Amino acid sequence: MTIDTLAYTKHLIEKGNFDQRQAEALVEAQRDHVIPDLATRGDIKSILNRLDVIEQRSESLHHELDAKISRSLLVASGLIIAAIGLFTKVL
Repeated sequence: MTIDTLAYTKHLIEKGNFDQRQAEALVEAQRDHVIPDLATRGDIKSILNRLDVIEQRSESLHHELDAKISRSLLVASGLIIAAIGLFTKVL
């Protein structure tokens, strides 16, 4: 992200009641220490797109897990029924 430092400095002097030295120091500090860490709209869109992909994958894994749990419950139920059948024959 870039800013028009000259216009920004001029604005601070004319509208913000800064003197030349103060305005230049503020603009320089923001340019060097604040702006490099700001997220752009593109950065945010990229993050949101990645979050959408993660959400879709999470939903897919959730459905896969539900299916595996359902199959496991069916197998467990079948084993329980078979075990009950064996016990009733033995007794």
